[in-house]
Amino acid sequence: MLDPAYPPARQQIYLEVAQPVALINLARATDEAGPLAPVVRRYIDDELTLKTEIPSLRLGDDGVLSGGQVDGKDILAAARGKASSPPATLVGPDSNPTLSFTSGSEGRPKGVLGRHYSLAYYFSWMAETFQLGPESRFTMLSGIAHDPVQRDIFTPLFLGAQLLVPSKEDIQHEKLAEWMREHKPTVTHLTPAMGQVLVGGAVAEFPSLRRAFFVGDVLTTRDCRTLRKLAVNVGIVNLFGTTETQ
Repeated sequence: MLDPAYPPARQQIYLEVAQPVALINLARATDEAGPLAPVVRRYIDDELTLKTEIPSLRLGDDGVLSGGQVDGKDILAAARGKASSPPATLVGPDSNPTLSFTSGSEGRPKGVLGRHYSLAYYFSWMAETFQLGPESRFTMLSGIAHDPVQRDIFTPLFLGAQLLVPSKEDIQHEKLAEWMREHKPTVTHLTPAMGQVLVGGAVAEFPSLRRAFFVGDVLTTRDCRTLRKLAVNVGIVNLFGTTETQ
């Protein structure tokens, strides 16, 4: 994922490491953040050999997926009839479904390949160990290019659970706690920094929260105590980050 909120130089590093052969432009991201930065677009055009590019992927309210117009036709029109059958691609335990990047705090970000087995094992382990199921209500608070998104999105999809995604206006001090109170999630994945955004200056309580999984940085007792004042029923679990646990 190339998050348009990330610096263009960092996005280019992702491309240099990944060397992708296809590019999918998300229409919603373009609507909100504009097109790719010129330096990123130039690297794609000059240095990559793409087999295909989807110019504007959009999911309509009717559930139809469109890819944008090319020569007056939707680029996905010819492939839509294949949606009901699995692709002719074998997926095994050592297949690589994800490429995540470290924060780059020690210099250049490093790419970490994920294994299919690691993710598939993780979901059922999470469900059994922490009593998660279809009735669970998950939040997605991380950015689309940050590795916790694998847990945020794929765990509820695996369980058939509900996924709650706040608007970017809601992800700020005080408002995020009010959003949690309104939508009543039961499970959240947080970095300590996001946990501080959640509780900073907040007075809204959200007793629906049962599990808070922290990853990615040092978790302090003070942060845990502050969270428990607003989420009296929460159990706090400190995990390794997604790239480490692969």
